[in-house]
Amino acid sequence: MPQAGPHNDRVTPQAPPSLLDHPLAIKAGRIALVLLLIVVSWLAWRTGPGPEISTGTDKFDHLAAFAALAVAAVLGWRRPIWTFLGLLAYGVLIELVQSQIPGRTAEAADVAADALGIALGLVGVALAGWWTRRR
Repeated sequence: MPQAGPHNDRVTPQAPPSLLDHPLAIKAGRIALVLLLIVVSWLAWRTGPGPEISTGTDKFDHLAAFAALAVAAVLGWRRPIWTFLGLLAYGVLIELVQSQIPGRTAEAADVAADALGIALGLVGVALAGWWTRRR
């Protein structure tokens, strides 16, 4: 329902609330981001063989991991531009560290897959927000 602004009598439209704006969704996004960063960092920087968490292709692994990171980050902090830039920097950091780990390599294509995953995650959250507001 429209409400009068704080300093005038004009009516300003208000978007209906989204389930994604609920305080529990925000808290869940923040917790999920921390947990995902721990898991992704461990998988990216381990030196020896360990349990393999994989979709079957390396580039899709990057895309899926960074899409999940983007969803969690934007749910927790509501800053899509900073989410994109911060996670892209994290993807570059992963590759730089991997270049120094014996048996691991750095690939620009991995960063491209990370960027695509971040973009898809952000678009997914934007679409979910739009969908929940229109009901």
